[in-house]
Amino acid sequence: MKKITAILLVFTMLVGCLPLAFAEEGITAPIENENAEPLYDNGLPLVILAGMEFAGLVKDKGLETEENALGSVETSDIVKMIFKTIWAVISKFSINAGIDVVTEFVSGMFKYLACDGNGDSIYNVEFREYYDKSMAHYPEYYAHKGGANETGIVRDAVDTYGPERVYYIRYDWRLDPRETAVFVNQMVELAKSEHNVDQVNFVCCSMGGVVALNYINTYGSASLKNLVFNSSAVYGTHVLTDCFTGNIVFDADVIYRYCEFKLDNPSLMGLIRLCYKTKLLDVLCKVVNKFTENHKEYIFTTGLADTLGTIPGYWALLQPDKLDEAKNFLFGDKQEEYAGLIEKIIALNEINSNREEILLNAQANGTNMSFIACYNRPNVPVYAHAGLHGDDTLETDLMAGGATVSNIGETLSSEYLAECDGKYLSPDKDIDCSTCLMPDYTWCIKDGRHVAGRYKSDFNQFLWWLMMAEEQRTIYDKEEYPQYIQGGTDDNFYGKVK
Repeated sequence: MKKITAILLVFTMLVGCLPLAFAEEGITAPIENENAEPLYDNGLPLVILAGMEFAGLVKDKGLETEENALGSVETSDIVKMIFKTIWAVISKFSINAGIDVVTEFVSGMFKYLACDGNGDSIYNVEFREYYDKSMAHYPEYYAHKGGANETGIVRDAVDTYGPERVYYIRYDWRLDPRETAVFVNQMVELAKSEHNVDQVNFVCCSMGGVVALNYINTYGSASLKNLVFNSSAVYGTHVLTDCFTGNIVFDADVIYRYCEFKLDNPSLMGLIRLCYKTKLLDVLCKVVNKFTENHKEYIFTTGLADTLGTIPGYWALLQPDKLDEAKNFLFGDKQEEYAGLIEKIIALNEINSNREEILLNAQANGTNMSFIACYNRPNVPVYAHAGLHGDDTLETDLMAGGATVSNIGETLSSEYLAECDGKYLSPDKDIDCSTCLMPDYTWCIKDGRHVAGRYKSDFNQFLWWLMMAEEQRTIYDKEEYPQYIQGGTDDNFYGKVK
């Protein structure tokens, strides 16, 4: 049990740090009215800012030594690692020896992504293909129809508004978002120049929300006509914050709900249900949590601080009030070795601390702003906030800009509901958007996916409605788009949440 728990703990940090990175691609949606005239068009170019992507990152681009930056792992490699771990524990009579084997294995997978003590990439890593012009220059990208997430959004936008009006920004998400903001500004200025306009329409997906915040902080918002946060991490994430502060918790209820959602093996689900109902799962969680508390510092600080903990992009997702706790947990008495990185972290934290002021000023200066969050899809059940509503990747409360949410499978408490006036309350009593930064401009999609955007989906039509607006859209403007929309994994809409 201890050896298995140790392995789980190491992978917990990976799960906590990676969820923004893996998006569905290449899924073809039904195509209807492909060549129809757009319903919404303000004539401005569209800038689409991607989220965290692993697939395109390579080391030594263009050289004989070129390879994917993220190491590939075969099943045989994992089996060998497990046996090596067991042997290390037995031969050295030490749990830590086994943990060392696992962390070495995991660090090897991610070593090319690591940054140095200044937060700069150690290795020659970059995207295999950037798009530094309009999509008209990259016909191979949109020659294929279909796709999901950013791919679906870009291809749909190209078909709807023309490739010369669409600009797709991919970037090395590991680096300081302030650096990425420079590239974002170059693309925005290019779009304005090529179309002889003063503003663009802008959507940021997932990690792109943090980059957009840094762009506005540096360059202002005058160039942004409409700004849409799609499943955005502009408010950071609980999962990253909990992992970087060692707040790892295994809860039987959360695990059970996650398995109900994820597992399609009836026999395995039956076994888990039996463990849950007989309270055996509770007992196992208590054992694992005790072991976690005793060993988490060794696992995280010894094994992974030098890889995942050195990436500035991850630190940009930290909740501002947890900075000191995270620094002390991951770096301890070695903070001098990471002085340059910590300087960047502090600067990013200051921006995050002022994000509400930054966003409200942008809106006051004329930028139309909208938040889209999804809910009712469980998060990975390994951290303290995992029980909250989410989209299988990020938590709904933060994506929505400060919503009050219940745990999945529950509703907001009766005490809370008694004090709530109900104006922004979801019909299922799971979410209250009255606490959001911009409640009148915040939409929540039940059962929606992280970074929705399947090609020719209802979601994309909703996105164009927001992005192509002449004036600020609100939750009251269109009957088809109420504040709480019933969605699905196909990114289509099925009326108002009931």
